[in-house]
Amino acid sequence: MIDIQTAILFLGCGQLTFGFLLVLYQRDQEPSQRIPYWATGKIMQGIGSLLLAGRGMIPDFWSMTVANSCLLGGFAYECWAIFRITGRPVSRTLHLASLAGIVLMAACFPFWSLTQRIIAASMVDTIFYALPGWAFLNQRGMRPLLATYLGWSYLAIAGVFVARALWAALLFAPPTIFTSSLVHQVLHVAIYYMLLAGGFGILLLAKENADRQLRASEARFRSYFELPLIGITITSPDKGWLDANAKLCDMLGYTKDELITMTWAELTHPDDLAVDLAQFERVMAGEIDGYDLEKRFIGKDGHTVSTHLALQCVRRPDRSVNYFVVLLDDITERKQTETALQDSEARYQDLYENAPDMYLSVEPQTGRILQCNRTVLRVTGFAKHDLIGRPVFDLYHPDCLDTARQAMHHFMKIGNVHDVELQICRQDGSRISVSLNVTAVRDATGNIVQSRSSWRDITERKRLEEQLQQQATTDGLTGIANRRRFIDLATVEIKRSVRLNHPLAMAIMDLDHFKSINDTYGHVIGDQALIALTRICQGNIREIDLLARFGGDEFVVLFPETTAGEAQAVMERLRLALNAQPIDLRGKPVALTISVGIAGLASESMSLDTLLDHADHALYQAKDAGRNRVVSGECTAALINIPAGACPGSAGVPPAPPSGWPGL
Repeated sequence: MIDIQTAILFLGCGQLTFGFLLVLYQRDQEPSQRIPYWATGKIMQGIGSLLLAGRGMIPDFWSMTVANSCLLGGFAYECWAIFRITGRPVSRTLHLASLAGIVLMAACFPFWSLTQRIIAASMVDTIFYALPGWAFLNQRGMRPLLATYLGWSYLAIAGVFVARALWAALLFAPPTIFTSSLVHQVLHVAIYYMLLAGGFGILLLAKENADRQLRASEARFRSYFELPLIGITITSPDKGWLDANAKLCDMLGYTKDELITMTWAELTHPDDLAVDLAQFERVMAGEIDGYDLEKRFIGKDGHTVSTHLALQCVRRPDRSVNYFVVLLDDITERKQTETALQDSEARYQDLYENAPDMYLSVEPQTGRILQCNRTVLRVTGFAKHDLIGRPVFDLYHPDCLDTARQAMHHFMKIGNVHDVELQICRQDGSRISVSLNVTAVRDATGNIVQSRSSWRDITERKRLEEQLQQQATTDGLTGIANRRRFIDLATVEIKRSVRLNHPLAMAIMDLDHFKSINDTYGHVIGDQALIALTRICQGNIREIDLLARFGGDEFVVLFPETTAGEAQAVMERLRLALNAQPIDLRGKPVALTISVGIAGLASESMSLDTLLDHADHALYQAKDAGRNRVVSGECTAALINIPAGACPGSAGVPPAPPSGWPGL
């Protein structure tokens, strides 16, 4: 019979060999197929057994403390390996605490009696064999018979260690470890049995567990692969389709069998093939492991499918490409939307740039121009770089700067401005009239960050308004004020004179025998006579005097700050000037004459109509007296302080006009 020391030596060699074989076996396995801790546990058990077999030949520290630490630590590692197989991984904290406890206990062995050492080691061994037995018996999903067999086997060995501990505790003089006792022989036979049968059983269960995880992983991958969310395909290094999910087949319109007979290069849009091939060659050369890009495919019915492609290669251990996993997201609708948005943006940009109004954005704090459209450049004549960053107030005419600054102040208070009429200066120095409208662009806090401003060119409108105003207030033949304009201005001037207690006079005149001129020479000559009368009148009155044509050959003159007598003197001089300047009527010089009636403002209750009536009455007196004369109507000095003799009768001699009249 082999002695126990030799049995321990053989056991150590067997455990060490088994451990190294596990290392070699698991080195090339996938991580999911490896059994963590088991190879380490067997190697530690082998080292511990070899050191234990050297008892008596090596120092006690090595044969007792180190040997038992390795041996018990190996049992712990084997226990943790079985827990991993059965789905109960051990935490790092328990791992470290167990090893520390084993080392501490082994360090105490030299100070304990043989009985104490046997009991302590047997109890630790019992724990590390009973726990795997319990784990095997309570696992789910493994082969039930094999797991049950291993579970009871580990529990049986745990029972042997319990028996060993009890035997050592009950015997007064326990045998040494090398005593060829029945218990020791049974114990070593059991350990040999577990080394062979248990080891191979654990390998079978671990492989089954790894296969089950692999099948579950493949099932999960297949379920993900077939999800109808995105197109997924596996392609080969020669560009062939190895597999494709239903989503991809729907995208391209081909069945999986049809795709497998083709290459992806055949289905790629010609305009996108070069870019894809360039990236593909970089992957094949080992420069990159994947890429993503936007790419178009040609479907079975000829339609174009826009996709976002993400490719990742799977390499062999020698870094050569095994296959490619490709994700294809159908972005056809998104691309159509983007194209529509780009077209819409282009249309709106074209509308902005070429709008009839001038659009610009202004920074309100500095007044500097941030952006403007082409209409601004076309109308003002400036280049864009001359305007961007320039204060907008530089473009306004000095006459309207105050209005522009008030508009900006108003904008900063309420965030908008409407229909402010301004003038801007063009590059060539000319001016145009614009209508300014402004709205605010605010940030998330409500602060104004810039303005949306528009200038509408109203130059033509202003010109038409002025033209209409002129037509409404000016006589079309002579260019002087018409009846309506005269009434408006004269009413205001009479009120001013009454308020300030200043004198005011009015003259009404007719061109003598004007109907005969029209009948004899025609209306064209008659119009020339009226124009000549107008020019002579304008040359003999002041700028503050108001000359107007009331209609036909009737004219009226308003003399502010003038008494009736002074107005009479002016009109007498005008009458004489007209007589002295004959006009050419078809080659014959003819002197024109006028009849004039004068009226002065006599009381504060006197209205324009009354003043006109008085002047008109004096005019009829002049006509009745033989025409070609100036007559001043009756007046009173009740309100206005008029010098004596300033209101002569029809035969009176008018006083000399005051200095400052034209021609004096």
